Amino acid sequence: MDYVSAMQAVSNPRLVARITSMRTPVNRWERLVWADGPCATNARMTILEALGRLPEVSSAVLVARFGEELTLKEYAQRIERSRERVRQLEAKALRQLRGLVRTEVTELRKAIRVRPVPMGPFDPNWLDTKQAAQITGLTRDHIRYLCREHKVISKRYRHNDTLLAIQRRSLKAYVLATAPRGRRRGIWKGE
Repeated sequence: MDYVSAMQAVSNPRLVARITSMRTPVNRWERLVWADGPCATNARMTILEALGRLPEVSSAVLVARFGEELTLKEYAQRIERSRERVRQLEAKALRQLRGLVRTEVTELRKAIRVRPVPMGPFDPNWLDTKQAAQITGLTRDHIRYLCREHKVISKRYRHNDTLLAIQRRSLKAYVLATAPRGRRRGIWKGE
């Protein structure tokens, strides 16, 4: 087992989530991250030691799947087995690893957290068009127009170019600014 690849595998918080049966992100707006502090370092060292005690085949499949982040199909082609057989090997390796770290499960769970993805709907600094329309009283078409004309700061989501993320602060500044004829542009129902 290559030490560098093993460290990459141990650095992947998804491995800890799979070992501890912890809730993994349920949608594309969340991701797993390591917690701050010594508990994360201890968790990595615990997993690295346990990975060293696993049989060669088991550690190799975990390093490939979590360190190199190969898909089942890619790793199956590498070792000339079927995708299903690789899935079975991975499940067996995770069971073995889980058995080796059974006593440290609570410490491992403390080592990772589920965090919202920046610019997602759970990020308080960014709004989607529906949320922006609810807060301002403007129509969704008007919100899209503001984004298109660069009157507010907005970005397209990385995974889907049709969804917009609007920065809350710039939308609030636009809405509360006075229009040329002295009227307000909209209402701000947000905090």
